[in-house]
Amino acid sequence: HIVPNVIPSMMSVGFLAAGVVIVAEGGLAILGAGTNPGESWGSLLAKNRSDIALVPHTTLIPAVVIALTVMALNYFGDYFRQKIDGREARI
Repeated sequence: HIVPNVIPSMMSVGFLAAGVVIVAEGGLAILGAGTNPGESWGSLLAKNRSDIALVPHTTLIPAVVIALTVMALNYFGDYFRQKIDGREARI
């Protein structure tokens, strides 16, 4: 009885948490406290921050991708919650 009522909310929370993790990792990478090896969107922002006046697309593209990814995750979380949770669809 409990699981069918909890699954839609937990899916929404999971998608929201994934967006929070992406933003947190990007913020830590900009501050220099991110993951050491490899590339991430936050490390791309940090590397290209000083050259934004010369080549702004190298900083703006990762920033836009981060924003679009987080917005898409939030949208999909709400969409799936509404489709799975029949009670809200009747309102």
